[in-house]
Amino acid sequence: MNRHGFTLLELLVVLVVMMLVLSAAAPRFGALLPGMTLKSQARQVAALLRESRSQAIATGQVLTIANRQQQLWVNGKKVALQGLTLGLDQPLYFYPDGTSSGGQLTLGNNAGRLRLELDWLTAEVSIHEG
Repeated sequence: MNRHGFTLLELLVVLVVMMLVLSAAAPRFGALLPGMTLKSQARQVAALLRESRSQAIATGQVLTIANRQQQLWVNGKKVALQGLTLGLDQPLYFYPDGTSSGGQLTLGNNAGRLRLELDWLTAEVSIHEG
């Protein structure tokens, strides 16, 4: 007899094997979440710094980034950082000519730490491990 397709038993066996493989891999995905959250928020803060530079140029005013009680403040407005520690010893300034004060800001959680560096001349933001 010529068979076309699979039997119900064969399909069930494949589904059970796939479920076993996925259930073994699922806990590993959970361990990746804190690191992904840290990187995602670091990219958001870097984008905020770039936007702050543009805003300083557009308005012709100095824009300030500061750390107050482990919270990031941009020109007097609080920015939410969920579950992260913030390291910023001195305020960062963006000037109307497109330059900045330069400096670094660190973000961390239980997955590690990322350092955002701000170049004083170009106000370019870069993200580094540690």
